Amino acid sequence: MLTDRYVTYENKCALTTSLWSIMLQYYIKKGSQAYEQAVPYTVTNMRTTAAAHAQQIIPYFKTISHLRIIDVGAGIGQHGFHLANALLTYCLHNSTDNYSFELILADPSPCIIEYWHTHPQLKPLIEKGIISTHQLTGNLSQDLQALNQTHPIHAYIFNYVLDSLPFIPVINGLPQKICLKAKRKDISHNQFIGQISDLKVSFSPDYSKETEQQLPTHLYKSYQDKSYTFPITAIEIIKTISQQTHTQVILVNDKGHITPDEFSTDSALDFILEGCYSAPINFHALLPHISNTFSHTITGQPHNPMKSLVIHKNKKPHTMSCAEVTSICHYYKHHHLTCPDHALALCKILEYDAFTIELISQATLSSITPSLEAALKTCLAHRFVKNVDFTLLHLARIYRNSKHMEQSLHYLQQYKTQQGDHSALNFELGLHFESIDSEKAIMHLNIAAQDPLLNTASQNKISEIQHKNLKYET
Repeated sequence: MLTDRYVTYENKCALTTSLWSIMLQYYIKKGSQAYEQAVPYTVTNMRTTAAAHAQQIIPYFKTISHLRIIDVGAGIGQHGFHLANALLTYCLHNSTDNYSFELILADPSPCIIEYWHTHPQLKPLIEKGIISTHQLTGNLSQDLQALNQTHPIHAYIFNYVLDSLPFIPVINGLPQKICLKAKRKDISHNQFIGQISDLKVSFSPDYSKETEQQLPTHLYKSYQDKSYTFPITAIEIIKTISQQTHTQVILVNDKGHITPDEFSTDSALDFILEGCYSAPINFHALLPHISNTFSHTITGQPHNPMKSLVIHKNKKPHTMSCAEVTSICHYYKHHHLTCPDHALALCKILEYDAFTIELISQATLSSITPSLEAALKTCLAHRFVKNVDFTLLHLARIYRNSKHMEQSLHYLQQYKTQQGDHSALNFELGLHFESIDSEKAIMHLNIAAQDPLLNTASQNKISEIQHKNLKYET
């Protein structure tokens, strides 16, 4: 559009551009609200992922008297909560001192840190010294160096962090442009002032510039017409911490590519959909910089954007990775469960994580057995308290789909008590009363229709109910 303004940076680390400042300020300003909107974090925050991470860390209890673990960019703290509980469970079952580890939750947002200290599930762990908190400055290399000067860190966890670190878009002298696009109304005095979702960013090789060194033929063929970035800061961090003698394990979960063939050919990235408002990480460039004193394992298929990298000193335990958890969740998002025994098995596979309820809610089960009902209650008990949480609505849907209307209404009422009156609640109430009381159903659907996200679905359902009523009257 002619009303768009373009700001292009060539051969620069993103840290020196307004892009990094915009991303950092977004999280600092929004705090926990950022995770109620578009930031993807479900799979990395599941109990299943935390249990897998615990299995990677547990072997070092035998050799280190006080393990220090850091969750970098810990977000709302859900992963940290589940990880701390998984490690505490191991300590209790193995007669190990509960305080033989310290989990550091680190984030650049002071609002997030305040949120952790007042959160009903995190606060007791913080008061007991099991979890500590640290505010990052945005320069992660310096932050980690400072933390290690006080007490050495033995285990590092990077969930959706490395891809949002600064990038230098240069490979062997070939420049790559970073282009920020925004409408004129969102720019004031050359500063972006709009919503983060309105900022468009693209990366593209700049073949118009002469280079001092020609790109080698095999790399040129690999990278030509691809959208790629070289995560220089990520490389420096992985290289530095893998060379430290006290580092035992590094766990990385991120959207990214292992080989150039997997790289996106679309130069325009939607930061909200891609994750953490930056490009997927180039593991192809990162892996060669791991210290040779470490072994590494990377999992993830080309069709699955999530990759899991484990860098470890000892033999890697056989455990499910976050990338594999993502594949399971993605599969059941599109292939519905109908057998209660299969639903029960999924609860067990996913460590009775609350997200399992949402996966099961997308199908109509033939029945709800006592065993499955108990499993669903266990999943519900594992919820991490959040300001916006639809777990009870998903649970109500499971019972509604299976014609257990009384139990369905119970969970809808429980949601209203805990979360208040929400458009999603009114939509579910409309579906609940559809076959019971059409007038009440339409009333709730009209309320839900006031939400732009539910307007079309609500109006369609109202028309469907009215058509059925007209048919019956005729």
